[in-house]
Amino acid sequence: MQKHIAYKSLVFGGFAILVAGLVAFITLGQTSKWVGHTDLEVRFVVTDATTGKPIPNAIIHIHTEPGGFCNDPPQPEFTITTDEIGHAKQLATNCMCFGSKGRFEDTFASHLPMWSYHATATHYSTTNAAYLDRIENAKQVKRGDLFATLAVSIRLRKEAAEPSHAAEWR
Repeated sequence: MQKHIAYKSLVFGGFAILVAGLVAFITLGQTSKWVGHTDLEVRFVVTDATTGKPIPNAIIHIHTEPGGFCNDPPQPEFTITTDEIGHAKQLATNCMCFGSKGRFEDTFASHLPMWSYHATATHYSTTNAAYLDRIENAKQVKRGDLFATLAVSIRLRKEAAEPSHAAEWR
């Protein structure tokens, strides 16, 4: 009789340990999905396409489209100018962001503002208009403590030199 009780205690104890382990595994393995808002600092980095050197005083022309998942800026069109190291930045506010958080997972993504942009600089050709809200850019967004950041590279090409008329045919 005692062997039977000991066997039942052993089975019950093993079952209790199994259930406790399963509950702990499920609890530790859970992730939460979340949605929120963040400000997004878009940093444009303008360089010479041939040399890779920064281009100071380049102008980024930005055209905004209404809608999207960020607050619209007060003006539908504006410009920003690069500093001495070829950087210019603009803050997009209240962009929808989302992700997952758990013991084995911590993801972050943010919607991008509905901007198209092109760059100009003295002695350089103007770039074609490009849209900021592209998957390549979305993959580059970095989470930050105060705001998220995105670095966008723009490479400008020197304008072709005009032919000199100094040496004319005789």
